[in-house]
Amino acid sequence: MSLMSTFIVLIALVFQISGCATIINGSVESIEIYSTAENTNVYVNDEYLGQAGPQTPLEITIPKRGQINIVGKKEECREYETEIKRTIDPTTLLGVFIDGGIVSILLIDNLGTGAIKRAREISYTLEMVCRT
Repeated sequence: MSLMSTFIVLIALVFQISGCATIINGSVESIEIYSTAENTNVYVNDEYLGQAGPQTPLEITIPKRGQINIVGKKEECREYETEIKRTIDPTTLLGVFIDGGIVSILLIDNLGTGAIKRAREISYTLEMVCRT
């Protein structure tokens, strides 16, 4: 194989390292969390991240891979828990034009980075039930 052929193959492989969804949208995303009660403590996967309210969202960054649970806690209120639902990121389908989707979609976006999916919604509201 000539030096030029080797160079072209290496360039092609570099472009295959990331799938379309990973290149365009990344492997993390931002969502906003609101609460029906002021100053609700927000926990994501058991880690305290801050407070949210009806007019004051908490913006967080979450990975596109793995299960994400959000819990709202506040004195005098019932704890509220929800899970981030996922959907296919349409950008992933661009990988069909690159390599038929074999490497870019199945291996990179799905198994490698998890960027094949995204949160179904960009805003979540914790429906707190509090004593009045």
